[in-house]
Amino acid sequence: MSASVEKKDRKVIPRWRCFPTTVGLGELGSAAEAARDDSAAVESVREKRDAWISGGTLWHATDFLGAALVWGRPQDAIDAARSVLKTGSKAPITALKVASRLLGQLDESPDVLTDSGPSHEEKLREQIHALRYRCQEYPRNAIAWVDLALAYTVLGLQEKAERAICTALSISPTNRFVLRSAARFYVHNHDPERAFRILHEGDATANDPWLLAAEIAVGSAAGKSQRATKASRSLLQGGRFPPWQLSELASAVATDELEAGHHIAAKKLFRNALIAPTENSVAQVEWASEHLPGLTVRPRELKVPRLFEARAWQSFSGGDWADALQSSLDWYYDQQFSSRPAALASYINCMVFEDYEKTADLLRKSLVANPRDSLLLNNLAYSLACMGDVKQAEGTLAEIDSDHLDEPTRVSVAATKGLVHFRKGLIVEGRKLYRDAIEQAHKHSLDKLAAMATILLAREEVRSRTEFSRTAVREAIEESKDRPEADVVLYLGRLKTLADSHSTREGEDNGAGARHQR
Repeated sequence: MSASVEKKDRKVIPRWRCFPTTVGLGELGSAAEAARDDSAAVESVREKRDAWISGGTLWHATDFLGAALVWGRPQDAIDAARSVLKTGSKAPITALKVASRLLGQLDESPDVLTDSGPSHEEKLREQIHALRYRCQEYPRNAIAWVDLALAYTVLGLQEKAERAICTALSISPTNRFVLRSAARFYVHNHDPERAFRILHEGDATANDPWLLAAEIAVGSAAGKSQRATKASRSLLQGGRFPPWQLSELASAVATDELEAGHHIAAKKLFRNALIAPTENSVAQVEWASEHLPGLTVRPRELKVPRLFEARAWQSFSGGDWADALQSSLDWYYDQQFSSRPAALASYINCMVFEDYEKTADLLRKSLVANPRDSLLLNNLAYSLACMGDVKQAEGTLAEIDSDHLDEPTRVSVAATKGLVHFRKGLIVEGRKLYRDAIEQAHKHSLDKLAAMATILLAREEVRSRTEFSRTAVREAIEESKDRPEADVVLYLGRLKTLADSHSTREGEDNGAGARHQR
């Protein structure tokens, strides 16, 4: 387990959800307003309409409706939407949701897909089978190819996912849903430079605030220069878009201002992003609030769908562990390919609730889509060691690529190795590994990590009843005395209780021995 959960630098990277959910959340309704009279928009919608009229299938209708939404021309597809809804249960759920959204009848807070247990992977494979059939029947349906790529990504089938994404890009290189999904895929696939190129070179990006926001965020993650600030500020100040359409763009520009040290400008932009925010923007402001005094956000008071990430972190900071766990699990089910929600949920489930079996199960599921993620592997090893399976814990640690770790993860891995050695009975070696982790944490100013590692070392010393246990406890108290974080306070309290319990037991044993001697 990570010796402490760390909030990494965050960017407004696009979310990636299936098309019906994305439509339901309104992220495709009303594309760039300027595109309403654009000849490319008119041609794209006309092409889909003609295909629906000539083909007449529900898949043609869904494709037509999707194009009308993306290009901000819903009035062109009203008849198609009504015809889909008239078919009732005969229509696929995708077609019904898109038609309902276009006609303004869809609830914008769709239920989150939750894991149904052992059959979850089986259901995903059934979904892949249906999507593959759809792509074979209608090979020009870019939306189906993107949804297929998402299902492949969750199952860790990256090569197949990339082929599906490339196919979608070749079919609809200007489609907002396709471009944002492709960018998120390549960021997940550790290729942010390619994600940046896809957005930066796209003809539609400069005039679409959703795409421009993604380009700025992905470009920052890739270390690339951004599209001229003038373009983003023109969209933000031009009055052509409602606040909802500009929320992620304002958050992305604000993040750049924050990183440049322009705190006043950043704070103003973040507040603008909260006028009518997406959940991604709320999560970005929640992250930024820790770096900008006076900037606050209260996710529980906002009526925005899927505020899982922001709620998880806010509840975590406040020590509301039950809500933090549930929100982080909801976040995981919403973005099952992402390692971040799984890392947070596993930390809470393991370190707070000490449910090691559920933690290991969640981590194994997340590792399917992230097989090389060092933090997930480290957390799995920690859980296994706490369950007593030190052999498997060692094998899991051996899978970590130690040559490519950031410093927080390097510290965490060293501490977990220390735990494994303690649980094997190799006290001296375990103590040295913990000490090395603490030293490295101090060296890189990772003070919270140092505090948690010191507490965990003291816990192992007490459990093992070593001669250094009392000294270790005193060091942990001293190291943590000025740490206000809820998890540090929790673990320090548990350490004190454990130490008091062992001291009482030792006193009773000594007393019993003295009476026997008399």
